[in-house]
Amino acid sequence: MHVYVTGFGPFAEADVNPTQVLVESLQEGSAVGLDGVLRRCVVSEVDCVDATSVIETLREGAETVCAEPSTSGAPAAVVFVHLGVFASATSFRVERRAYNEATFRYPDASGRQPRCVPVRPEDGGVDRCLRTTLPVDAVVRALRGKGHDCAVSDDAGRFLCNWIYYESLRAAAARAAAAPRTNAHALFLHVPPFAAVPEKTQKTFLNDLLAAVADACRSEVSEV
Repeated sequence: MHVYVTGFGPFAEADVNPTQVLVESLQEGSAVGLDGVLRRCVVSEVDCVDATSVIETLREGAETVCAEPSTSGAPAAVVFVHLGVFASATSFRVERRAYNEATFRYPDASGRQPRCVPVRPEDGGVDRCLRTTLPVDAVVRALRGKGHDCAVSDDAGRFLCNWIYYESLRAAAARAAAAPRTNAHALFLHVPPFAAVPEKTQKTFLNDLLAAVADACRSEVSEV
């Protein structure tokens, strides 16, 4: 199982973005869950073009890794996990879906501020949404069992968090369609500011989340 993680840099509501701190605390090449590997950790600018470019880079990297021969013969599994801060949150929110809509409260790093326009016009209107193929309810139950304060959410907003999630869900679906023996997934996590939940607690949560996601993918592969 190949795990890829992204966070965001500073923006209007976060001079120091906790997701950048969290992502930079991870070690590429480290084990995730029972048999997952953390392949890449990337911090994107709060910029829609950069976010789309990051997803494309991760997708290409995943294609290269999955093309390598498997010693077990099992289908390859890829999961993209994205982090964003929710400035008013006091707990963690695991997002189930993303919308094909961009309505930015603030301009992105390049000054773009779209209003009610599709992230991908070729996908249709702003009402279209994509859902993660991961069992988010089971993942959240496992995390709560470890004492974490988290919940499933169905609204990732309409800013860069939703943007990168939509692009990632789209990339995962395309990857799975192109390579039937690849299980490809995407997931988005909203974290609170460090003032609400301390950095150390958030790092523990992130590691537990990645393990829970990797193990969920492992269970799916074992059933194939």
